[in-house]
Order: sequence, then structure tokens, then C-alpha cells
Amino acid sequence: MGRAHAADIALMTLIKAGQDPDILRSVRPIEPSFFEENRFAIGNVNSKILINILSQKNPVSLLSGAKIDLSSVLQKANKNEFHHIFPRAHLKREGLENDRINAIANICFLSKSDNNRIKDKEPSAYVSMMTDGKIDEILQTNLVPVNFATLSYDEFMRDRSILIANFANSLAGIWGTSH
Repeated sequence: MGRAHAADIALMTLIKAGQDPDILRSVRPIEPSFFEENRFAIGNVNSKILINILSQKNPVSLLSGAKIDLSSVLQKANKNEFHHIFPRAHLKREGLENDRINAIANICFLSKSDNNRIKDKEPSAYVSMMTDGKIDEILQTNLVPVNFATLSYDEFMRDRSILIANFANSLAGIWGTSH
């Protein structure tokens, strides 16, 4: 193990022990725009940030509410378990460009079977397919705004980006930083 790895492990040990190393004083809040401006690709660091943030919520699949097997999904880094909340085909029909469609704020954990049921339906069409009695849990564990099905894509992106940023900042011990 190299010196950099040893230093990182020592720092993580201090953080885990609840100590306040100097590095934590320089932590800056993550802005909601980060989640709108960066594109999802399974191998890039920014996408892994989203995946790690969402995994902290113990997400369930968007329609069925079935638990996501995080150990399997995260180990394989399987892109088949990450899908667009506003489906690609729907947004293409609306005239949006790939960069906007593939923003990481538009991505959630979703089982393949739920994705096949959604296909290219807009949220207002597939919200009725969500498991009754689990809708609040489904949305909370995915950091999706409760009114997502009635929002325009721009409104959804803004509201979800704020939810994700606020949660990420709370994990870092930074409160009240996002709108």
C-alpha cells in the first residue's frame, strides 16, 4: 500500500471515529446544479457520487417498491439497474438533447421489470402504476419530489437536484445550503 492510500485510510479512520480532522473544515457544499449539469455514465466519478448518495437511502424500485439489492448492483456496477425517471424516448419526442436527457438528476435505481413496464411513458402516465401504499416510501428512498408526475422536466430537474444536494450536504454535516 502506498503512502497516499495509507494517509487516506488514516483520515477515514479519524472521520469514522467522530473526530474532526482539518480536512472537514474545508468541505464545501454541493450545489444542486451539479446534478443537472453532469451526465450519467456508469464509469464516471460524478455518476458514482449520485449512486453512492442514493444508496444511502436504501432505494426501492420506482414502480413495484421492491428492495434494490445494493450489494449486487453496486458490486457489478450494472448500468441495467439505473434508469431515467423521465424516459429517454419521451424526452426525445419533446425535442430535448441527449446531454439534458442524461443528466444524473434524471437517474434512479429501477429494476429491469419496472423499466420494461414504464417503457417510454411520461411520469404522469406511469405514476398510476406505482404500488399503492408505498408511493411515499418509493419517492423518499429515491429522492424524487412527491409531485414529480405533475412537473415539467425543467421543474423536476430543479426540484430533484435540490433534494439530492440537500441530502448529500446533510451526509457531509452541512445544513441549509441549498434552496
